[in-house]
Amino acid sequence: YSRLICKTASALQKRGVKKESRVAIHSENRFEWVLLDLASLMLGATVIPIYNSVLNEELVFILKDSGAEFLFSSHNS
Repeated sequence: YSRLICKTASALQKRGVKKESRVAIHSENRFEWVLLDLASLMLGATVIPIYNSVLNEELVFILKDSGAEFLFSSHNS
């Protein structure tokens, strides 16, 4: 798992995630969620977990209120 987390952190860093970035994860519980979470934390980013059951209006509010700079979602909405 350590190798996967490091590879994910490297990929996130190449996409601009850095210390104090705000990374939102909107997904159901799944392995990729854990990878994104731990890789983001490894880079010093703040993770904003968002339940997959939130309504679109709630999602928009959370993203604006949190100042999220990155959004990773397993949803198409």
